Amino acid sequence: MYEAWSKAQAEVERARQEMTPAELVAKAEAAIEEQDYEGAIVFYLMAMEKYEELEDKAQIAALKKKIEALEEKQAQEQSSVSGNN
Repeated sequence: MYEAWSKAQAEVERARQEMTPAELVAKAEAAIEEQDYEGAIVFYLMAMEKYEELEDKAQIAALKKKIEALEEKQAQEQSSVSGNN
């Protein structure tokens, strides 16, 4: 388990350093396709950091909306799962 976590941490750090904001957004979109909403949020947040460095307010606003939508989707799914118990 520690090995998997360590590998994931290494990938996140590599992505943070080496990937462009657009590549990070693409990774987030791929994570959404796999229904990995938490992973998508992480990639969106990393992309947002890079767009903040570039002072690209439009991209930052768009990513904030995407993150909010994903958080809302997660909350809806959790409430439907807990409602079935």
